[in-house]
This record gives sequence, C-alpha cells and structure tokens, in this order.
Amino acid sequence: METIELNRNRTRVTVVPLANPAARRTQSGSDYERSAPAGRRSSARAFARVRLPRHAFKDAFATCSTRARRGVQFCKVGTPIEMLRVALPFGAKTPEAKRDSYRGALRNAGIEPVEDITDLGELRGLLLAGGTDIAPDRYGAARQSETDESDGPRDELEIALVEEALARDLPVLAICRGLQLLNVAMGGTLVQHIEGHRFPKQREVQAIAVAPESRLASILGTHDYIVNSRHHQSVDRVGSGLRVAAIAPDGVIEALELPEKRFVLAVQWHPEARTDGPDAKLFEAFREALETEQDFPARLVAM
Repeated sequence: METIELNRNRTRVTVVPLANPAARRTQSGSDYERSAPAGRRSSARAFARVRLPRHAFKDAFATCSTRARRGVQFCKVGTPIEMLRVALPFGAKTPEAKRDSYRGALRNAGIEPVEDITDLGELRGLLLAGGTDIAPDRYGAARQSETDESDGPRDELEIALVEEALARDLPVLAICRGLQLLNVAMGGTLVQHIEGHRFPKQREVQAIAVAPESRLASILGTHDYIVNSRHHQSVDRVGSGLRVAAIAPDGVIEALELPEKRFVLAVQWHPEARTDGPDAKLFEAFREALETEQDFPARLVAM
C-alpha cells in the first residue's frame, strides 16, 4: 500500500494497485473506492484504484507512471482527492440549517469540516462558528437581562480548542460568536448588548473600515467593505495579543487578528452566508493557511 501526496492541494490519499486483490474491498464503513476512468492513460498505462473518503469527489482518479527518478514514482491526479480537514464545533441545539451554511462554505473552499470533536488531534485547523451568547462569568461579568441563555459545555470546549490551536500554531477562522469567544479566551471582555447590529435577513447592512496594514485588508483587497450584521453583543476590552482589524461606523469592533500566529482571523459578520461574493476570499485564505503547514511534494511514498 502506498500514499500519494499531492503538491497542488497538500493532501494525502491511499493508492492501491489494481493488481492487488485487497483493492476490491472497502477499507472501512466510511470509505469507498473508485477506479481510474476508462480511457485515461498514463505514460506507463498504470492505473491505480484510489480509496476515497465519504465527501471526496466521486470522479477523482490517479494515474501513476512507472518511470522512476531518484527512486520515486510520479502520479498525475485528475481532481482533488481528499479535502483538508478542520474542526467545526457546534452547540447541541444548533439548528441544521445554520450548520449547513458553515459546512457548505468550507467545502466550497476545499476544506472538510469535522464535527463532534473533543480535541484537534490530526486536524489542520479550527473554525469557530456563530451561536449563543458566551456565559458572562467567563469574562468576569454578571449576567444582564439582554444576554441570551448560554451553552456552558460549548464555551468550555471551544476555549480549550482555541488554546490547543494557538499552542500548536494551527490556523483559526472565527465568525460572529467565534470572534467573541476568541476574545474571551485571550482575556478580553464583551459588551452584553448593543443596538443597531442585528439584521438577520439583510445581506448588506453597513460599511466597515478595514485597517490598512491588516491581514484582512490583504485578503479583501480593500479598506472599505460592506458586511451583513446579526449580533447583539460586541468586543469591549480586546484580549491580549489581539489587534483590531476593522471597525463599524459606530466604533464596534468588526474584526480581530493575532499577528504573532500563522493565521488567526476573526470577523463579527457572517461570511458563510455570502460565499457567492468577496466573502469567499476569507475561506480561500483560510485554506491557503492550512496548506502551508507542510510542503508536500507530488510523489508516492511507501507505507
């Protein structure tokens, strides 16, 4: 059995030669197999059967050349085989419709979300999604009447995941509640209620000012950006090490970054709801950060 490492997408898949009888069996209940499409020819006419994960592209294939250079076989891959995998935690009561928007945004960027996790393990990064208000005692405040019911287990898990991701310098993309959770995890505090920022059905609500030297500005390619807005809480005291990357016209913080890390970006709006436009750039930048963890050459490596 061999592992193919793809330079284009920095991903790994298992390749089993067709001559191997084991290739006719699936390796686990979550995997299935596809042969190389008929009519495709490599220089050596050597096809491979590729074991694909559940969400991989069904028409993916790999053809492998028998030509050796420095003892390494080379392969041509028709489509991406396996997506980069990141943690996507949710609360127990998060509706499926809201989960689907995050799943879709990640998959459109070539990233596979993994839910129901307790740690990051071998995952490449972390996405913190929107959701319920964070328990005020997490940032040393008394609960105000406007604060929604909190999800204690989710708060605890996600703070632990943030700490693990930062310790390992894994990429983090945080959205809405995720921005607030990141700020709290870094020792910051929140304003428990603000007016004029909750418009769940509007695609465009306000123009924010993006800091010129920020990572966010380099991703979006602009210093003025129109966003949606669905929140009623906001950052008060900024957490240790975090830098403000964007603000709303009324001074509400709309984005945070952690410059000392490889990629930690948090936005207060909901880009997952607008991936048919420039917001898709945020997920593409997240993917690029995931890809830079290692520089995989295109080769076959014996297992």
